[in-house]
Amino acid sequence: MSKSKLISIDTSIFGDIAKDYFSDNEVLRSKAKKTVDHLVRNGYIPFVTYHHILEILQHEDTGTVLNRWSLFQQFPYVAWLSSHDPNAGLGSILDIHKIEVLLTLDGLGKNTDLLIQTVEESLVNYSKGSEFVELFQSLYMSIRDLGIPYSQRDKEIESICHVRDKAIDKIKLSSLFDYQLRNPTDLMESLIAFENNLCKHLQTSGDQKLSNPSEVAANFTRDVLQSSVGMFGHDISAYEAFVLSSGVKLEQVSKNTTIGQLGSLAVYNQQLKVVLNSLGLPEHLEKQVPYRSQITWEIWDHFETAMKFEKFAHGSNMQDKHMCVFALFTSVFTVDKRVCEYFNQLTRKNKALSSVLGSVVKVSHYSNLEVLD
Repeated sequence: MSKSKLISIDTSIFGDIAKDYFSDNEVLRSKAKKTVDHLVRNGYIPFVTYHHILEILQHEDTGTVLNRWSLFQQFPYVAWLSSHDPNAGLGSILDIHKIEVLLTLDGLGKNTDLLIQTVEESLVNYSKGSEFVELFQSLYMSIRDLGIPYSQRDKEIESICHVRDKAIDKIKLSSLFDYQLRNPTDLMESLIAFENNLCKHLQTSGDQKLSNPSEVAANFTRDVLQSSVGMFGHDISAYEAFVLSSGVKLEQVSKNTTIGQLGSLAVYNQQLKVVLNSLGLPEHLEKQVPYRSQITWEIWDHFETAMKFEKFAHGSNMQDKHMCVFALFTSVFTVDKRVCEYFNQLTRKNKALSSVLGSVVKVSHYSNLEVLD
């Protein structure tokens, strides 16, 4: 089967189809069925990953979740990403990262066509819609019953990242040469002010469904304090202590590196360690997979940067940033107006991506899918 018929349907749009498809209202049922029939008739196959299913599982109403599972059964075939690890269920962005890291270690990095081919051949599977549901519904509904898909945790993380002072991201590390570490007493006073300020911003520009901003601010401040303790244990400069406490090696940065760049590098280092560990590879191999050597990371980093300028944080952005990478492996990738513009920015910045990304289609209602042929 060809990549040219794979379609990643935005989970919100997919949910709207399911809602109407199983509605008691005959008119709504007819409209949803018309859209599904159009996709089937034109050979489109829904492409599903762990991230798609996670967003489905996070809905509070069990009946709604089950309807979305049932919608998969209305398609003759479903394409799904498998885990790189045998018998580990549906695959995620982590599995794509694994493939790309392995290619890079083999000297084949930055070959996007090869990455796409390798993922298609090794991770993309096809099942009848009913078989897909039989394979995975019971497993993932059991996980949902255990309370594992924590949508509130996504809201917390995205909110904390979103409300940070973006002007600080532009400050160069060289400014740290002018400072010394504060003594513990002064540090505590600063952290109290930090916690109060963080709580205020979480309330005004964090995820609007964040249920406990004061608790989130307190917990994060405590984590900052704990991670700061190690900075006082060595006779080194504030510059060195700050960089090392971020999980970044001194040789990876220069005095002209900005705080924002340091943060991105710290996230990359942590993700790379997770990938290498999951592959059973030694940590020293990270030197062979340098920062910005991964196209998947470039896509993620672009959306991370773009989304931080939105008015409010959205917990769903955590999954959206991962899922945008899957536009590499589908013919049609449906998004809302906001994400469509981010894709346009990405392809303007990296024109080479235009030829390998699937068609990114802005969809405001599921009936828009009926223009696809």
